Amino acid sequence: MDRFNVCGFFADVKEWEESTKVGWRNAYGDNMLVWAVPGGRDPQPIAWDMRSHTGEFTQAAEMVLTEIEGGTFVHDGDSFLGRHVLNARRRPNRWGLSIGKESPKSDNKIDACVAMIIARHVRRLVLASKEYKERQASPARGRGAIWSFS
Repeated sequence: MDRFNVCGFFADVKEWEESTKVGWRNAYGDNMLVWAVPGGRDPQPIAWDMRSHTGEFTQAAEMVLTEIEGGTFVHDGDSFLGRHVLNARRRPNRWGLSIGKESPKSDNKIDACVAMIIARHVRRLVLASKEYKERQASPARGRGAIWSFS
């Protein structure tokens, strides 16, 4: 956050609820152009409970898969991320094609793959947001590059 002008950041609440819903909200919430949960009874700038966003995550996973299969996906070759992507398995659900571990008890982690998918999703939301477009059009703000982990 000190190095980049972060304008979108979603984090799963599992095991991090205090950080995502209170600490990070207080520290960074005002800087977010897109919110993880923009409306409803409990709007959240960062806390994004994956258990209640399965359809949205599935759509994001399908978009990443399309980019990978289409040859438009770029990543820096990080071996940690690569290992987690290779560990991920296609998991159809009622919304489409998502990802999961090879089995629930598998030691082969996919957390970095999940984070990559969410980061790409947030990136698309930021690029499509009215606030970002207005910021880019403002001569006083200058033009910044949008960046993500993937």
